[in-house]
Amino acid sequence: MSISVIETMKISASQKRVAAFMFNPENDMQWIGGIKEVRDISKPPVTVGSRIHRVATFLGKEIDYILEVNDFEENHFLGMEAVKSPFPMKVSYQVDAENESSCIVRIQLEGSTKGFFMFMDRLSTIMVGETLKGDLRRLKEIMERSDEEKVEVEKPS
Repeated sequence: MSISVIETMKISASQKRVAAFMFNPENDMQWIGGIKEVRDISKPPVTVGSRIHRVATFLGKEIDYILEVNDFEENHFLGMEAVKSPFPMKVSYQVDAENESSCIVRIQLEGSTKGFFMFMDRLSTIMVGETLKGDLRRLKEIMERSDEEKVEVEKPS
Protein backbone atom coordinates (compact mmCIF):
# COMPACT_ATOMS: atom_id res chain seq x y z
CA MET A 1 0.00 0.00 0.00
CA SER A 2 1.16 3.53 -0.70
CA ILE A 3 0.70 6.20 1.91
CA SER A 4 0.82 9.97 1.62
CA VAL A 5 0.28 12.05 4.72
CA ILE A 6 0.40 15.85 4.91
CA GLU A 7 0.18 17.86 8.12
CA THR A 8 0.22 21.65 8.36
CA MET A 9 0.51 24.12 11.23
CA LYS A 10 0.78 27.87 11.71
CA ILE A 11 3.79 28.91 13.80
CA SER A 12 4.26 32.38 15.25
CA ALA A 13 7.88 32.81 14.21
CA SER A 14 9.55 34.05 11.04
CA GLN A 15 9.89 31.80 8.02
CA LYS A 16 13.66 32.22 8.06
CA ARG A 17 13.99 31.23 11.72
CA VAL A 18 11.72 28.19 11.44
CA ALA A 19 13.34 26.93 8.22
CA ALA A 20 16.86 27.38 9.62
CA PHE A 21 15.91 25.23 12.61
CA MET A 22 13.94 22.58 10.68
CA PHE A 23 16.46 22.16 7.88
CA ASN A 24 19.41 21.63 10.25
CA PRO A 25 19.74 17.89 11.08
CA GLU A 26 21.49 18.77 14.35
CA ASN A 27 18.04 19.86 15.63
CA ASP A 28 16.10 16.75 14.54
CA MET A 29 16.12 15.05 17.94
CA GLN A 30 14.59 18.15 19.54
CA TRP A 31 11.42 18.16 17.46
CA ILE A 32 11.02 14.87 15.54
CA GLY A 33 9.40 12.18 17.68
CA GLY A 34 10.85 8.71 17.74
CA ILE A 35 14.32 9.76 16.57
CA LYS A 36 16.95 7.95 18.62
CA GLU A 37 19.99 8.96 16.57
CA VAL A 38 20.76 11.38 13.75
CA ARG A 39 23.95 12.06 11.87
CA ASP A 40 24.64 14.40 8.97
CA ILE A 41 26.79 12.18 6.73
CA SER A 42 27.66 15.15 4.52
CA LYS A 43 29.33 18.40 5.48
CA PRO A 44 26.96 21.19 6.63
CA PRO A 45 25.07 23.13 5.53
CA VAL A 46 22.34 20.93 4.06
CA THR A 47 21.96 21.22 0.28
CA VAL A 48 21.01 19.00 -2.67
CA GLY A 49 23.01 15.76 -2.36
CA SER A 50 23.39 15.95 1.44
CA ARG A 51 22.73 12.69 3.28
CA ILE A 52 21.24 12.33 6.75
CA HIS A 53 21.34 9.04 8.68
CA ARG A 54 18.52 8.51 11.20
CA VAL A 55 17.58 5.73 13.56
CA ALA A 56 13.99 5.95 14.77
CA THR A 57 11.25 3.84 16.29
CA PHE A 58 7.77 3.59 14.82
CA LEU A 59 5.02 1.26 16.04
CA GLY A 60 7.59 -0.41 18.29
CA LYS A 61 9.98 -1.22 15.45
CA GLU A 62 13.43 0.30 14.93
CA ILE A 63 13.94 1.89 11.52
CA ASP A 64 17.48 2.65 10.33
CA TYR A 65 17.49 4.82 7.23
CA ILE A 66 19.43 7.33 5.15
CA LEU A 67 17.73 10.26 3.46
CA GLU A 68 19.27 12.16 0.57
CA VAL A 69 18.28 15.75 -0.13
CA ASN A 70 16.93 15.91 -3.68
CA ASP A 71 15.28 19.35 -3.59
CA PHE A 72 16.28 22.41 -1.59
CA GLU A 73 15.25 26.04 -1.56
CA GLU A 74 16.78 27.98 1.32
CA ASN A 75 14.25 29.09 3.94
CA HIS A 76 11.41 27.49 1.99
CA PHE A 77 11.65 23.83 0.99
CA LEU A 78 13.58 20.66 1.83
CA GLY A 79 12.78 17.46 -0.05
CA MET A 80 14.42 14.15 0.84
CA GLU A 81 14.20 10.58 -0.39
CA ALA A 82 15.33 7.42 1.35
CA VAL A 83 18.37 5.84 -0.28
CA LYS A 84 18.64 3.17 2.44
CA SER A 85 15.47 2.17 4.25
CA PRO A 86 13.32 -0.87 4.98
CA PHE A 87 10.71 0.70 2.65
CA PRO A 88 10.58 3.50 0.03
CA MET A 89 10.01 6.90 1.61
CA LYS A 90 9.98 10.60 0.69
CA VAL A 91 9.85 13.40 3.23
CA SER A 92 9.38 17.09 2.53
CA TYR A 93 9.33 20.18 4.72
CA GLN A 94 7.86 23.42 3.43
CA VAL A 95 7.81 26.78 5.22
CA ASP A 96 5.73 29.61 3.78
CA ALA A 97 5.73 33.11 5.26
CA GLU A 98 2.31 34.31 6.35
CA ASN A 99 3.79 37.66 7.40
CA GLU A 100 7.08 38.82 8.97
CA SER A 101 6.41 37.07 12.26
CA SER A 102 4.49 33.92 11.36
CA CYS A 103 4.57 31.10 8.85
CA ILE A 104 2.75 28.00 7.72
CA VAL A 105 4.75 24.78 8.04
CA ARG A 106 3.90 21.70 6.00
CA ILE A 107 5.37 18.22 6.40
CA GLN A 108 4.61 15.49 3.89
CA LEU A 109 5.62 11.85 4.14
CA GLU A 110 5.07 9.49 1.22
CA GLY A 111 5.99 5.85 1.11
CA SER A 112 5.07 2.26 0.48
CA THR A 113 4.51 -0.09 3.37
CA LYS A 114 6.30 -3.43 3.34
CA GLY A 115 6.66 -6.36 5.69
CA PHE A 116 5.39 -5.68 9.21
CA PHE A 117 4.06 -2.26 8.20
CA MET A 118 2.07 -3.67 5.24
CA PHE A 119 -0.07 -5.73 7.61
CA MET A 120 -0.77 -2.60 9.55
CA ASP A 121 -1.20 -0.26 6.57
CA ARG A 122 -4.35 1.55 7.76
CA LEU A 123 -2.94 1.91 11.26
CA SER A 124 0.42 3.01 9.82
CA THR A 125 -1.24 5.84 7.89
CA ILE A 126 -3.14 7.04 10.96
CA MET A 127 -0.04 6.78 13.15
CA VAL A 128 2.14 8.66 10.62
CA GLY A 129 -0.41 11.50 10.72
CA GLU A 130 -0.39 11.54 14.52
CA THR A 131 3.41 11.43 14.58
CA LEU A 132 3.68 14.37 12.16
CA LYS A 133 1.16 16.37 14.23
CA GLY A 134 3.28 15.72 17.32
CA ASP A 135 6.41 16.82 15.45
CA LEU A 136 4.72 20.07 14.44
CA ARG A 137 3.50 20.71 18.00
CA ARG A 138 7.05 20.27 19.34
CA LEU A 139 8.43 22.53 16.59
CA LYS A 140 5.79 25.17 17.35
CA GLU A 141 6.61 25.08 21.07
CA ILE A 142 10.34 25.50 20.42
CA MET A 143 9.86 28.31 17.89
CA GLU A 144 7.33 30.25 19.95
CA ARG A 145 9.27 30.35 23.21
CA SER A 146 9.65 33.80 24.71
CA ASP A 147 12.71 35.81 23.61
CA GLU A 148 14.58 34.95 26.83
CA GLU A 149 14.19 31.23 26.18
CA LYS A 150 14.62 31.09 22.39
CA VAL A 151 16.94 28.40 21.16
CA GLU A 152 19.83 29.19 18.86
CA VAL A 153 18.93 28.38 15.28
CA GLU A 154 21.98 29.61 13.40
CA LYS A 155 23.25 27.47 10.56
CA PRO A 156 26.38 25.47 11.30
CA SER A 157 29.57 26.90 9.83
